[in-house]
Amino acid sequence: MVCVLPTVFAYLTIKLIQKYVPKHLLVLILGNGYVAAFLSVILSGTLLLILKTVFGDDANHIDIEGWTLGLIIIAFMEGSLSGMLLAIFLIYRPNWVSTYNEEAYMSR
Repeated sequence: MVCVLPTVFAYLTIKLIQKYVPKHLLVLILGNGYVAAFLSVILSGTLLLILKTVFGDDANHIDIEGWTLGLIIIAFMEGSLSGMLLAIFLIYRPNWVSTYNEEAYMSR
């Protein structure tokens, strides 16, 4: 569950960005790289916190502030790294990026 949730949330975020946001290379890098990774960590971490609170035995001992701060820090780092790697891949190996369509993003 911990491995599947971020993947599902990132996939859904990428599909929403591709459907509702105009096609632009900056949107591809920021949306698919940074925002999708950031939201997948935040959403999956929040869902796991809720499940741990509801079904956990020691619900009184959960450090909500520490959990929230850790989620924000990890989400920021994950989004930054994913965005940078996507930008590098788009520069040097664009055929490795499955969401990149040259006709859609470089038609101008």
